[in-house]
Amino acid sequence: PNGLVPSLPLSQASMSASAYQAWSTRCVNAIQAHKKELVDSFAVWREDMMLSQANFSMVCSDVMGASLVEEDIQDLALVAGASPDPARDFDTVDGGWVLRLPEQN
Repeated sequence: PNGLVPSLPLSQASMSASAYQAWSTRCVNAIQAHKKELVDSFAVWREDMMLSQANFSMVCSDVMGASLVEEDIQDLALVAGASPDPARDFDTVDGGWVLRLPEQN
């Protein structure tokens, strides 16, 4: 929900640098290990790999659930859903960005 983050203390709304690095490493390792499955699964929903948060969470839980906990997947959806484009739906997650995450780290 859009109102959730403003109601949380800042210390709970963001990760420390070390927690972010650990989370990022877990995500990158899981994405690299399951990239082919993720590509195939993301493309099932839309060719441009833009998924609803519900579809993204379902795919990631099915494909990477042994590597990432649900909170990791939710955080990944939030980060991959952030967009400077105000016209883009808040509920949309960019699966292509997720697949490029290992290249960014």
